[in-house]
Parts: sequence; C-alpha cells; structure tokens
Amino acid sequence: MQNYLEKYVGRIYCNDDVGTAFLVSNKELLTAYHTVENVEENTTVIFVELDEISSEPLEVRLKDFDESLDIAILELIQPLDIEYFLKLSNQVIRNNSTWSTFGFPGGKLNAGAKLDGIVARSNVNIERSNYELDLEYNQSNECIEGLSGAPLMVSDTTIGVITKELDGTLGAISVCKIATLLDKNYITYESQEESLGDESGFELNTPVVDKLTNKITSLDSGYLFLKGHPGSGKTTIVESVGYAKSDIVVLGKYFLLEKGKENLLSLRMNHLKFLEWLEDRVVADLYNAIPQKSERDINQWITTILDLLQKLSEKYAAKQTKCVIFVDGIDELFKSNKIEEFFSALPVTLPKNIIFVIVGQNESSLPPKHIIQDDKKIILVTPLPVNTCLRLINKELPELAFELRNKMGKCSEYHPLYLRYLIEYVRTNMPVDGEQEINKWLDRLPQVSGEIEVYYESLWQDIVKKDELLYLISLITRFRECISHKSLIETVPVKWHS
Repeated sequence: MQNYLEKYVGRIYCNDDVGTAFLVSNKELLTAYHTVENVEENTTVIFVELDEISSEPLEVRLKDFDESLDIAILELIQPLDIEYFLKLSNQVIRNNSTWSTFGFPGGKLNAGAKLDGIVARSNVNIERSNYELDLEYNQSNECIEGLSGAPLMVSDTTIGVITKELDGTLGAISVCKIATLLDKNYITYESQEESLGDESGFELNTPVVDKLTNKITSLDSGYLFLKGHPGSGKTTIVESVGYAKSDIVVLGKYFLLEKGKENLLSLRMNHLKFLEWLEDRVVADLYNAIPQKSERDINQWITTILDLLQKLSEKYAAKQTKCVIFVDGIDELFKSNKIEEFFSALPVTLPKNIIFVIVGQNESSLPPKHIIQDDKKIILVTPLPVNTCLRLINKELPELAFELRNKMGKCSEYHPLYLRYLIEYVRTNMPVDGEQEINKWLDRLPQVSGEIEVYYESLWQDIVKKDELLYLISLITRFRECISHKSLIETVPVKWHS
C-alpha cells in the first residue's frame, strides 16, 4: 500500500515555504494551512509536485481553509486524468494506535520519507494547542520540517493530516474534526457510522454462520449461495456476520433491498450502480483510494472488474486469506428480469481466494452462466436453535414467565420473522405480567406447520375471499404515515362499521 500512498503525496511550494500535500480527488489536495498562508492574492503562484503523476510542477490555488484547525484545501488549475486518490475516513482514533505517513521533510525533500509510531494522545485541547493528536515517531534522526500536510494513516486508512512539529513529537488533526470544511467543499469521506453496518439487535443463527464459515474456508474461489425462505433470517445473518479471524476478510455487503430504504430498490438493481460499488470497495482495499467516476460500456466494465479482481486475488492469495463479497436479495432482480444484466460483468470463474456469497430464496434464479449446481456450495438457512430463541425472548421480554417464553418459541416454530412478530405484539399490546391473557392468545395462534411462505399463502387465500378484509388491507397499504383508529374507521364504508 505504501507505494500507492507515495503516488498521491506531493511537495507543495508557496513563496519560500515548502510542505506536503495529498490528493483527495482528481482536482483537490489537503495540506496544513500554514504551508500556504503567505500566499498573496493575484501575485503568488502555488505549485505541487507529484512525481509519479506529472513530470512538471502543477499549479494550484487556495480553495478554502480553516486557520483555527490549520487545514487548507488546494485546487488544481487543471484537473488530473486519474482513477484513484486517497480515501478519507472519520473513524475514531484511540491512544496507542499505530500510525504511519509519507511526506517531504527538509532532509529528504526529493526522495521523501516514511515515518511511523504510536498515537500518544488523541484528545488534546485543540482550542489551546491548535492540534488534536499527539504522535510519537520512531525515526529519531529524521529532519521533520516540511512534513506538515502529510496524510495520517491508521490501518491503511487516511484518518487525518499532520500539521506541525512539536517537541519530539508531531501534531495532527483528524478527518472527524475537519468534516465541516470537507462537507462544505463536497469532499467525500467514509463515515464511521456507515462502516459499522446495521445493528439489528437480533440473535445470530450461529449454526448457519458456522456452516457458511466452513464453506468459505474450504473453497478455493467461486460462488456460494445462502438459501432461505422469506423471513428465515438471511439478511440478518449477512448484516451481522463478521470475521475477526485473519484468514477471512469481508470486503463488502451489497443489499439490494435495505431496511428503511425500500425506495432505493430500483436504483440498487441497476447493474452499473452495483459495478461502481464493487469498484469502490476493491480500489479502497487495494490502494486506499477512491476511483474517479467515468462513463464506460459493459465491455469496459468487464475489463475493469476482471483486472481489479485479479489484483485483489494476488493480494489475498499472498496473505493466504479469503476475500468475501456478499450480494443479498437477488430475488428482486429475478422478479424484475434484471438478473442476467446485473451479473453480466462478473466472471463465471473467479480468481483464487475471491468468493462471492449470493443470498436469495432459490439458486435456480441465477443466470445460466452463474448457476450453482453443486449442493456443497449451497448453505440452507435453518430455523434458530431453541436456546437462541429463548435467549432472544428473555432479552426482549425479560419479565415474561419462563413457561410463556418456551411456549412463544414453540408457537413461532423458531422462525426468526414470526418470532419477531410475536415479541413485538406482546410488547406493544399486552401487559407482560398478564400471564393468563398471553397464554390464551398464544393458544389461539395458528400453526405455521412448515415453511412460512406456505403459511402466508394460506392466510392470503382466506383474505381474498372476504371483500371487506381485502378492501381494508388495500386501503392500509396506501397510507404513508400512521393514522389513528378513529381516522381509519372514518375512511371505511359505513356498511362495514359494525
């Protein structure tokens, strides 16, 4: 990664001042403000040298700055024709984290220098000190002057900017602190909240996750299919799964149908959006950079994806690590006749150590070229273990009597979605200590008796036979917000009020 870092870091010249700057887009760089504060409007020219990108110095202008944070944004007079640049992240920086950088201190102005060390303090009072992070470094004989403006890296991610030399240490500012300035200038960064994923709070189906993990570990490369009926917990598994072990890395999870973002389904089914997402993830992993957006036809996309996956394969094969990408909800593609187009740029044979986990109801919905016929590559999502269900009920309804917890689990047949419905109904409609009432209610519940989709279909067949019930359901589905019971009654024909 270090070689790619050096490519996007350059020397900055403003009058007699020399410093470091780095690319965060194809036309913008970040640096420490004091390296360019002596610029005189209409008379001073600022240059940046990016040796691996241009043989000539490039002219830039001071686009924006925050003097109190010692941060400046520079803009190239002529944007660069480049695909990648450094990716920023606003992740939290903790004391004793290991950091690294590359820049151009005075002693190595031409060749540049690498520094590394630990974060001594991460909560320095910035109003008094003009810096936020105190960094210890290992290169004790290095001349530091000129390093201001270099990217601060933690775990191969750019999380800040080095801004000043202290007494034996370095001062820096985090992306989190300069986020307002970045937002104002439309410079993107990865939000820590985004990277954490969706916390559903639902219990993980450990036996299924273990089967999935074993399949990933044993497979050299290729496609796996995580199969389950509606509501069986497929998406919950994908949302929750993560690997602390070093031989499996989850590169990304692409959800076609996200909770709370159902209106984005048509956009996420667009194969070009998926390919852009995939390119973003791979480039970020390989180069800690963001690719420049460009118009490409499908043949160009195929070439791009093949090349990136091959490079990704080389990286993880060398580490003896499996790189996994999840694609959840392909049934929506099948229903919309977009499944073949969506998979069109993905190779039938994946390079070594690259694994895609496709998630859906039936593997036969995959395009013919990508169909999975080997049963060993299909992982069936089975009901939650009894103990997992009981633990979940206990967590959500701690005051519920033990006998009723057992009964609720049995009534749900340990089906995740049905169990969630039962828990929510009791929580919102019944007193938890009303044991007799809850017991009678559980006795009246219909039995799913097998696959829940069959049960749902049986309910629907009863509904369509009753005009008033069908009318009411059709009416409710058109509401865009909650309404009171009284308002609902007023919308129903008077003949059905009784």
